[in-house]
Amino acid sequence: MFKELTKGNWVQEFARAIDIYTGTIKGFRDVPEEQLMRQETMKAELKLFIRMVLIEQLEKWNQEAEGAQSSQLIESVMSENPYDQ
Repeated sequence: MFKELTKGNWVQEFARAIDIYTGTIKGFRDVPEEQLMRQETMKAELKLFIRMVLIEQLEKWNQEAEGAQSSQLIESVMSENPYDQ
């Protein structure tokens, strides 16, 4: 539900999810208007969403770090002169 509203920007997704959870934004189908019911209904989904965002971001950073290490290794191998040995 959150991704549809924010086009994949995880900061905006999280902000929108909190707004819906707290009742700042209302009128969504299948989201109760009453505060306690809404929060109890959304609690598990919000926890799962936070976990998913964190995992996706950590994987992205890991891939970027591996890519940087890989390119540094390639540069060091390419800069070695085999005739110097």
